[in-house]
Amino acid sequence: MKLYLHRLSLTEKEFQRNIFEYSDSNGEMPLPMSRLDWLFAVFGSEKPIVYYPKGHSGTEFRFICSQIENTIVAGVVAKRKQAVGKYNIEDPLDEQTREEWETCDLFFNLGDDEQVVGIEQNTRVASSPLKVLSDLVEAINNQNAETGSFSIDVFSLHNELSFWEAIEGHGGKVTSLRVDMVVPNPEPSASTTAEEMEELQKAMNLRRKTEIYSSEEGLVVDTPAMRDKEKYISRGHGAITAKNGSDVVFSSENSPTVESISDEFRISQDKKPTGLLAQLASILKR
Repeated sequence: MKLYLHRLSLTEKEFQRNIFEYSDSNGEMPLPMSRLDWLFAVFGSEKPIVYYPKGHSGTEFRFICSQIENTIVAGVVAKRKQAVGKYNIEDPLDEQTREEWETCDLFFNLGDDEQVVGIEQNTRVASSPLKVLSDLVEAINNQNAETGSFSIDVFSLHNELSFWEAIEGHGGKVTSLRVDMVVPNPEPSASTTAEEMEELQKAMNLRRKTEIYSSEEGLVVDTPAMRDKEKYISRGHGAITAKNGSDVVFSSENSPTVESISDEFRISQDKKPTGLLAQLASILKR
């Protein structure tokens, strides 16, 4: 089974609490949930997340947590659908409609502030792994709009060298460049981009920043500043798209890191794979 790697990026909200409703017996405000506790409350709950994403004509989707081992959460995204066929064994001409589920497996590493997700591709669920995760994250943000401690963004992880190889493969010609970035949470290795985003968050309450560069004659892309931004983005803190005219030279959304794991990890009701932490923690990293 192939896992396409993405990262959940969390932005802490300005939490508005009613002191009379939420204060404890000593009259003190309770501490907000930690990032890890909140992630486990969302993705590790026994209660499924039910949602109806845009563009799916009211189709029901569910996220179901199947198993938790240490900081690894295994689950499925399921899409409800109708199938029409000749299911009546007594009458070969009798067409019947029945409901069934189409699923894709996904695995979260929530420990060590990784927040990395490995998800299999199933185009019968959605057009891409990123689309599956984006719809799920949007539903979580909407359902927790009033009470959630964090907002979630999701981006693909990619090999930063693949960006520069794509640029070189097109003769270095890039006429437009779009860079989307979110605030680091946290970024273990300091970078100029991370520091700038943190300062903007403090000064402007920034969550997300978009930069667009263009030149009909061609951009000089290989600069220290752009290398720093690309490295930051490759770790799951944003997205980058380079074009030459209308031709896409590179898109991080379409170039996620892919890792292979044994089919023994496939999620089923009857079998719970063991050793998730030992085998997946080393893979689900940014």
